[in-house]
Amino acid sequence: LYTRSDVLVTNDSGPAHFASMTPIRVVTLFGPETPALFAARSPNATALWAGIACSPCVNAYNNRQSVCRNNLCM
Repeated sequence: LYTRSDVLVTNDSGPAHFASMTPIRVVTLFGPETPALFAARSPNATALWAGIACSPCVNAYNNRQSVCRNNLCM
């Protein structure tokens, strides 16, 4: 299905990484995680991330707990 598309717009998830192995463009939307660690590594991949001060706030290093508790970055 990926190769039948021109572009895939998705959240930070497995489909972004699978699509990055095909020739289509991939746009990945990031919320509380950082694209520095989790973005697809492909010349056709673009990561969109607000980069606000509290992000990344939910990650494996803090047991997926948010320090701000209100998840404004989501």
